[in-house]
Formats: sequence, C-alpha cells, structure tokens
Amino acid sequence: MDADIRFFLPRPWLRVDERVVLRDEVFCDDGGESRVGEFVYRAGDELVYVKGTIRHPGREAVRLGHWHRIITNSEANAPATGHGRAGMQSGKCGGL
Repeated sequence: MDADIRFFLPRPWLRVDERVVLRDEVFCDDGGESRVGEFVYRAGDELVYVKGTIRHPGREAVRLGHWHRIITNSEANAPATGHGRAGMQSGKCGGL
C-alpha cells in the first residue's frame, strides 16, 4: 500500500446507482498523488468509493472486487470526532 492512501475500507453492501459512477476517474490524495479508478463513486465532497482496477504511476495495479471507501492519511490520523476529511480531489494532479 502506498504512503498516502492508507486504507481501502471494504463496503461490499454498498449499492450505487450506476448512472452516477465515474469511469477511469483520476483522483488525488491530500499530497497531490494521483490514481485512476476504474469505477469511482463520490458521495459529496468528502467520501470517495472505488472498485475495479486502481492504477498508480510506478506501482502495480490493485483489483478491488467490490466497493471500498478510501481512507486517506489525513483521515486515518484525524481525532475520533467523526470529522476526518477524505481529502480526495478529482481531476489532474501530480503524476498523471
């Protein structure tokens, strides 16, 4: 697992309307590192879910068979208040 995204938190029960799923979407972590998700679902500005193949420059692709919530370094280190920020941004960022 790379240094910026700490977890792909499994959410196998998540059901998403396929009309709102983005395909081959570039997303960035708080440090500006980019990834491409085969299937990306954004629940507002804060929560990002991915499934399928996740690509990152210079690393092996990861295959996720069902939806996973992305937990970033900043969220993993946030106080246990429930206000941790996913920190994922869409669009072009470093590396892609």
